[in-house]
Amino acid sequence: MSREYVTLKEIYQQPEMWKKTFEIIKEQKEKIYNFINFSEKKVRVIFTGGGTSNYIGDVIANYLNKTSYGKFEFYSYPSPSIMSNPKDYLIDEPTLLVNFARSGNSPESLASVNLANQLISDIRHLFITCSKDGNLAKDAKNEKNALAVILDDRTNDKGFAMTSSATSMLLAALIIFDKNFNESILEEIIKLGNKSLSYDEIIENIVKEDFNRVVYLGSGALSYMTTEAGLKILELTAGKIATLHDSSAGFRHGPKSFLDEKTIVFNYISNDDYTAKYDIDIINEMKSEKIVKKLVGIGSSRFKESNLSFNIENNIPDAYLSIVYLILGQLFAYKTAIKIDNDVDNPSESGTVNRVVKGVIVHPFE
Repeated sequence: MSREYVTLKEIYQQPEMWKKTFEIIKEQKEKIYNFINFSEKKVRVIFTGGGTSNYIGDVIANYLNKTSYGKFEFYSYPSPSIMSNPKDYLIDEPTLLVNFARSGNSPESLASVNLANQLISDIRHLFITCSKDGNLAKDAKNEKNALAVILDDRTNDKGFAMTSSATSMLLAALIIFDKNFNESILEEIIKLGNKSLSYDEIIENIVKEDFNRVVYLGSGALSYMTTEAGLKILELTAGKIATLHDSSAGFRHGPKSFLDEKTIVFNYISNDDYTAKYDIDIINEMKSEKIVKKLVGIGSSRFKESNLSFNIENNIPDAYLSIVYLILGQLFAYKTAIKIDNDVDNPSESGTVNRVVKGVIVHPFE
């Protein structure tokens, strides 16, 4: 009898969690907007976190610089980098530091808060977190310059890998900061998310291929999303499957030498018709070269190169589609880990990595 892993349940609950995330933010909308609109001057919004929590900011920062409210300028920096090099990232200008945090206990996240308080005179903290019991959520209760948006408790993944926590926090930030967000976008990504889940059996068949390398490619927001897709298979297989991620256009500049006859390539095709040309170009190039084991295009059904296709009825930006497409990467990583007989819920038997990072020494900054 096969074991039931909590990680699979957490992958499948995501569309439901996206609706819950919207409801939570809708209920607190006035409070959140009053808090983030604290300055008449330009405000630097810094997205931060470690690992997956950092990649969330990478996916959405450039998009929000086009679609958010005029006085916000968005940046995405890893909290470990803020901790080690604070003066490279923290400038004494009005700043909203947005920490994405599943547990709210990562030492680098806590360090980023303390350093920002130390170096910036007009600083506010927005914690988008999945745990009401984490240190960040507790700090928000005691600090006037901090506010915690606490998502549904089920997004606080019990499995090792960040799955529903990642997509729910990403969506939360888009709901808060994207002036173009509306409920029709939510309805569309829930529909498309369920479509991703319906590809379970097809992904199962892809996993049956004889492979030991995986490449994820995309453009724009989807190129940043490939970082997270690659991390999932790296984590869940405990590094037994080699992974690489890059932009579709940048892949030719050396990383393409990674390809061999045991490589599976996933290429996420942009929903922007102009950008999609570059994704399709590299797909067709690899098809003609006939090197890799399997090449999988993922995107709108209007592109014939989409093997896993989606009927995208509205002009949904790639930042939102990254939420949908991440499910495919999660399912592929999950099924690959099962194939190689690795414990999905606790993949690092050696303890090399942990659910909440360990071993960090935060040195005093003077």
